[in-house]
Amino acid sequence: MQQAEQEVLDLQLDANRLQRAIRRIEDSEIILVSPEKMTPLAFPLLVDKLRERLSSESLAERVARMQKQLEAAAG
Repeated sequence: MQQAEQEVLDLQLDANRLQRAIRRIEDSEIILVSPEKMTPLAFPLLVDKLRERLSSESLAERVARMQKQLEAAAG
């Protein structure tokens, strides 16, 4: 059992690599920025949030409208 547990930690989770990544994150400086416009990485989060809202528009229509707005703002 102990060998199987160790193999899962080493092979499946890559525990050592995960620990190194967590240490790097802990040692990093956190910089908070408030962008004026929505960023591309925020788009999926906003779409997920929109799923929960009630609206006369379908989710696909709202996403398409937001996409057009972002493309217009990008030039």
